[in-house]
Amino acid sequence: MARLLFSRKAHADLERILSQLARVAGLATARKYQGLFERLYRRIADHPESGSPRVALGEGVRIAIVSPFVLIYRYREGEESAIVLRIIHGRRKIAGADLPRE
Repeated sequence: MARLLFSRKAHADLERILSQLARVAGLATARKYQGLFERLYRRIADHPESGSPRVALGEGVRIAIVSPFVLIYRYREGEESAIVLRIIHGRRKIAGADLPRE
């Protein structure tokens, strides 16, 4: 099991997503997505290698989906932690996601 860490950008992304969902679709929808993200966090912590690798974005970079959002994280085999780098809308180009460096 890996410890899951979050970049500042990932925290800001999630706050922005949940705030926008609450404003546009209602508080119940925002809470639903918050639960979906929390479930995904548990899955990544339990099985950090389960995300789809995205080698073009860097060593150990993987993605996982909470549709329509893409969670971008880094995990290298044998490490004790995975770090969520960004959470972006799926229509956005991942290459332009301005990923934080270690």
